[in-house]
Amino acid sequence: PGMTTTLTSDETQRVEVHSYYSSRDSFLVLPIADGSSEPTDFYVVPSSQLQGAASAKFYPLLVELMRRGDQTSELVNATARFLGDERVTKIVERGTKLVESKSEEAKNKSKESVEKITSSVAENLPKEESMKEIYQMIKDEELTILLQKGRERLKNLMSTDISKATRDALRKTGIMISDSCDETSSFQETISKSRISA
Repeated sequence: PGMTTTLTSDETQRVEVHSYYSSRDSFLVLPIADGSSEPTDFYVVPSSQLQGAASAKFYPLLVELMRRGDQTSELVNATARFLGDERVTKIVERGTKLVESKSEEAKNKSKESVEKITSSVAENLPKEESMKEIYQMIKDEELTILLQKGRERLKNLMSTDISKATRDALRKTGIMISDSCDETSSFQETISKSRISA
């Protein structure tokens, strides 16, 4: 409907299609007057006597879009009626209140958890004075001196705090603690063993 085309029997005669009768597979058409002739009347033409218009290929798509629009409109109206129901409104209100209360509870619990973690981490972090002392040591002394002090502290720990059983366990894992006085050679021996095992 609405398209203009020509008849197959007379290609000079242009017509405007107004409606389609699917039961008879025919169209109601109106001849397009050239301006000098008198107005003409509608008449019915079988679909086989009309030339296909270039725009005709879009009509099935337009009909489908109109059908989908009607379905969507019906669905929107049904949804509006459903949401307008008093029982649904009450359920939605209760659900909203429940979600709000649970989200507030979760927010409070997470805030408490974050505070606990923060305080726990703060307790286990080295104090500012210790950090300054370590930084000052690194700044003032060379790394080898620090390593020597660490080795001496480890030896002190081994002689007083760590038992023979612990030494044996460390030896089984590949950590050997030497009691020899020659620190340089034991250090080089440890480096060479670690390079060999890698």
